[in-house]
Amino acid sequence: MVATQFHPEKSAQAGLALLYRLGEGVPVNYGESLKWYQKAAEQHDPTGHHHAAIEVANKRLKKESKSEDEH
Repeated sequence: MVATQFHPEKSAQAGLALLYRLGEGVPVNYGESLKWYQKAAEQHDPTGHHHAAIEVANKRLKKESKSEDEH
């Protein structure tokens, strides 16, 4: 049997990212949200990987949309 290790810091980092994303107890701050998702992802947290990718994609889409509006 292979023992799986539980790393509460990864869950805490992804949880903190979610709080910043939703503005639960802190002001909404997408930059901070992304920072904490990336920290979780660096520790191979699947939630961190998933949400960091979504945050980066959303940021990119907003930039592209803004650029198209200016033309």
